Amino acid sequence: MKITTEKRLNAKGDKQTIRLVYWYGSHVDADGKIKHDRKLEQLDLYLFPKPVSKFEKQHNKETLKLVDQIKSKRIAEEATGQHGFASTIKSKTNFYTFYGEIMATKTSMPKTWDVWQAVLVHLKRYCPDDSITFERIDEDWLKGIRTYFDTKAKTKSGNPISSGTASTYFNKVRAVINEAVAQKILVTNPLSNVAGIKPETSERVYLSLEEVRALVKTDCRYDILKEAFLFSCLTGLRWSDINKLEWAEISEFNGSHRITFNQCVFLRS
Repeated sequence: MKITTEKRLNAKGDKQTIRLVYWYGSHVDADGKIKHDRKLEQLDLYLFPKPVSKFEKQHNKETLKLVDQIKSKRIAEEATGQHGFASTIKSKTNFYTFYGEIMATKTSMPKTWDVWQAVLVHLKRYCPDDSITFERIDEDWLKGIRTYFDTKAKTKSGNPISSGTASTYFNKVRAVINEAVAQKILVTNPLSNVAGIKPETSERVYLSLEEVRALVKTDCRYDILKEAFLFSCLTGLRWSDINKLEWAEISEFNGSHRITFNQCVFLRS
């Protein structure tokens, strides 16, 4: 990382504001364009762009000297993690490697692991640079991935993901960031000003008994699809449960048949 100074002329054109720029390298975005990774710190200082008087020239000289002092101090603070950044070594931790380590702890929960894997696929669509480190994970980056999940992410069939899925996916990213803070990879939490995604509440619609009876008499191009749907209506089983149902889970009991299986309930983590 390097730190440079940047001067910007104000709207009136009579002063130059000064800010420090923290450069963290670059990455290639989803469109194949090179994006520079940087942080900005606006200093409460200014210069006269065309100093004429003795006062203006002296002001510029003293201000530039002060800027150099602040810059030197920031370089020292960055190295020791005192300026809102993690230590040099920890901040260079690879984001995707760290994400994979957390995901590996979910292998005993297949459905949860599948969600983490799906999030990883989307993360790499948003940021395909495998070398990304926590130096580049800031508030703007997180707001970007939040917007991606909320408005751009699509399913395999090309449809936008639901708000509930977007909320779940972004929560996984939040969990990774919070764990990085807990392990002091990040000194401050960049999520502080980044809101979560609130899932929309949808009204559940149920078929009446008359509607189910009408479906029984309705032709369907795929008989197996119709049978599975009616089976779901009569048993209350979800499609995912029916899809993995095995004969060993069906048995006779008191002259009738019953289904015995363990239903997996998805818990967010």
